[in-house]
Amino acid sequence: MKPHRKSTLPARTALPSGVVIEKVPLLGTTWYERGTAYWLRRLGMVAMMALILALVGAMLEGFFGAIRATSQTGFYVVIGLEAGYSLAIIAFLAVRVAKHWNDMDKPPAGQPAAIRTAGSAGAVLGTVARAGLFVGQLFLVLSSLLFAGLYIALLLAMLMPETIWERPARLRLIKQLGSQQAIRTL
Repeated sequence: MKPHRKSTLPARTALPSGVVIEKVPLLGTTWYERGTAYWLRRLGMVAMMALILALVGAMLEGFFGAIRATSQTGFYVVIGLEAGYSLAIIAFLAVRVAKHWNDMDKPPAGQPAAIRTAGSAGAVLGTVARAGLFVGQLFLVLSSLLFAGLYIALLLAMLMPETIWERPARLRLIKQLGSQQAIRTL
């Protein structure tokens, strides 16, 4: 993976008439010029994710505190499960981002990449939960609330120099422009 360097894309006003800057989730079209609006949105994304992570952390502290008060062994087992599951989620998402960093593929219309990934990864549990099985529903709720790995991975993704949402849009725009000089600066 190459380090991020500012690309030499033309100014928005200098773009050819047929070129459209696509909107990306949470950033709109501000990713193109990376001005004040872009950095305010990025700051807002990080602040919101940090708040969510703090709330999940507070909830986990209460949950783990209650377990520790009743069973020392149970506490260590649950902490081990939390750490293992969270690290697995972070590792899975880090490898996935690294593997697909230079992909320009767009998800099918009306289906964001996160939905595609979640659908493929949790198809069995989702089917079980939709079928009304209490155990499947309980596992889905508890795994989303009691494991901080997903929230940590999302916060780390938002702290990257270039977000995982803007990277494919930037690559598609460079391809559309056909600018070899801009490709070399990425």
